[in-house]
Formats: sequence, C-alpha cells, structure tokens
Amino acid sequence: MPKIFRLGSRRSPLAIFQSKEIADMLVAFDPSIKIEHVFLDSEGDRLRDQPLRDLGGKNVFIKDIEQALLDGVIDIAVHSFKDISANLDEKTSLAGFLSSDYQQDCIVGFVPFDEMESIATSSLRRSWFLKQQYPEKKILEIRGNVGTRLKACYDKKMGVMVSQAGVHKLGLQDHIQQVFGSDLCLPAPGQGVVAAQCLKESEAEAVLHSSLDSRDFKLYSMLYFLMQALQFSCDIPLGASLQWIDSGYSLNISCVNQHVNKQKCWQLNFDEERAKAVLLDVAKGCQAWVSKKTI
Repeated sequence: MPKIFRLGSRRSPLAIFQSKEIADMLVAFDPSIKIEHVFLDSEGDRLRDQPLRDLGGKNVFIKDIEQALLDGVIDIAVHSFKDISANLDEKTSLAGFLSSDYQQDCIVGFVPFDEMESIATSSLRRSWFLKQQYPEKKILEIRGNVGTRLKACYDKKMGVMVSQAGVHKLGLQDHIQQVFGSDLCLPAPGQGVVAAQCLKESEAEAVLHSSLDSRDFKLYSMLYFLMQALQFSCDIPLGASLQWIDSGYSLNISCVNQHVNKQKCWQLNFDEERAKAVLLDVAKGCQAWVSKKTI
C-alpha cells in the first residue's frame, strides 16, 4: 500500500512552490509515496495591514500550519525557515531542510536601483541596513507576498527588498535591480531555506530524514539551536549565516542595538565538538549587546 503524506503550507505562490519542492524530493526518494497538498491561510496572511512585530513576530506565518499538524489535518508542515522563530511546539521537530543557491537579499522593481526614490520592506534588519547605506532613499513599510510587493512598484520609482531565493523560484529574476552580498548585508537566519516540520517519532519524520540532505539537516539544525538560544523573532535586526568549512563551522552574525543605533558583528570558526557551547556564548553576547542602553 502506498504511503500518503499530506503536506501543509500557506497559499502564497512561493509557499506552494516550496511545498512542491519537498513533495518532489519525497517522491524521488520513494516513488510509491503519494502526496496531498493542503494550502492554509496564516494569521500573517490574513492581517496584512499590520507590521509583523505588532502581530507577535514571525510565527504568525507558521502557527496555523503548525496547529494543523498537531490536529492531524496534515502530516508535514512546509515553511520558509526564516519565518520560524524560537518557539515551535515541543511535540514537533524540524526533520528536513532544502537549501538554495540564492540566500542573499535583493532589490526588485521596474526601474534601475539608482533611479529608485524609495525602498519598501517589512523587515527591521533590511530597513536598518537601507537607512545606513542609502540615507537619500525613503524607506517604506510593506506587507504581502513577493508578487504583490513587486506589483506595488509598477509605474513608480520604487523598489522592494526581498529574498533573492523567492524571486528566482517565482521566475521574477528579470526584475532584480540590485543584489547585496552577505559581506555587505547578512541575510536573516535561514533565509532561502525551506524547512519541513512534523510530529516527533512519526513516519513522516523518518522519511524526511532519509530523503533530504543529511548535511543540510545537521547544518540548519545547528542554526535553529542558535535561534532558540537567542529566542529569535523579528523584533531585533539580526543577520546570521552558518556554513560548513573543512574543520567544522563558520558563523557570521550581526545584530543592531536599537538604543544606540549601532551594529555589532561576530565571525567565528569552530569544530563540531564545540559547536553548541560556542553558539550559546554567541547568543549571550548578542543579548548583552542588544540590551545595552549606552555605549
């Protein structure tokens, strides 16, 4: 009898694309697997007129999908990893990740970047970066998926700052006017990565572990450990990139102290044995920096 897995995600074009990416990986691993897609509305999608930080942070995009998982409506919840904050339900696990070659930030629009008078974003991290680098441009607040944000730029000297991965997946790369390397603007933790959440010790967990890349699982599980240590949400301008190197891991992380409007950066290389201890120390350093009232 074939295995049937119900994959749940948001209804946005990018979320649907990512759900199908995970489905393709599962079927490639075991052609007897059958997939049913369940597309759901999240609180973040329903309340687009309010900033994310006023709605309680990034989890507004995933908590309804997670609840469907807990209620048995779906077997696997598919998320953009950057939409996940530190507080997933303890009955669940992030059992698989799908990486991308495009994890940087970019500006999309209909006019060249130099001609843009305003840039829109919903991210504190991106907003802070733009204000520091391009004080001559007006920075606007915007909500919505990649497509609706791009449409807001039509016939205007305006751009939006979004993840390059989503732009490429939706075939909108012709509208990219500027790309920022991670040396200039560190992406959000997990940007460009798809995460699959399921119930612990479920059949779905076993299949995800087997079908998705084990090195990606180890790498992004370690990044999520850091996010948990930081109690990360969208209320702190934070960028982070964790990568493999020959001797273990390389971490780049930056966070902004909004009291003094300054950024601090860390760059660390460490082996696998010391990884969790190093990440806990980094988290303490970030929290201490962010809470300082004066320098």
